[in-house]
Amino acid sequence: GHLEIVKDQINNNASIDERNNFGITSLMYAADNGHLPIVEYLVDNGADIINMSFGKAYSPNKNIVDEAFEYADSKNVLVIHAAGNDNLNLDSPENMHFPNREVRKSRGGMTKILQNWIEVGASAAKKDETLAASFTNYGKDKVDLFAPGVNVLSCVPDNQYAEFSGTSMATPEIAGIAAL
Repeated sequence: GHLEIVKDQINNNASIDERNNFGITSLMYAADNGHLPIVEYLVDNGADIINMSFGKAYSPNKNIVDEAFEYADSKNVLVIHAAGNDNLNLDSPENMHFPNREVRKSRGGMTKILQNWIEVGASAAKKDETLAASFTNYGKDKVDLFAPGVNVLSCVPDNQYAEFSGTSMATPEIAGIAAL
């Protein structure tokens, strides 16, 4: 079937689930080699929004990753990305987090800022000095907004629920709002 072809195209590094009537495709992809063919697949197959909940402090193949997100940006696909859970100020150059909206061009070292990218931090429950969750990455310039990300109720196997915290819990909320 269609989804099996995708698994073959990306060397069985993906888990894809499209068993719903809402037009939502759930996808997990192991991208340790830096190549993200799944981004191109999603863009080419009609995705309007890509919700991403992964990141790391280095990117050995940033140029390849940048190409994938630049392609999504060129097709007006909105990328919503979790800011991370290291309590770091992403505005500081020593705290780079990848992937990010900054696409580096080799000629002249210019940086292009992707326009269709939202970086999401996690907020807590109270509107006081603890509003930003204690673990969330932050930054006036690099993190666009915050959404509830502390003790968020989530589905788990066997028809159960559990509470989880993290920017990975906040980001899907923004993707849902964007879809509306």
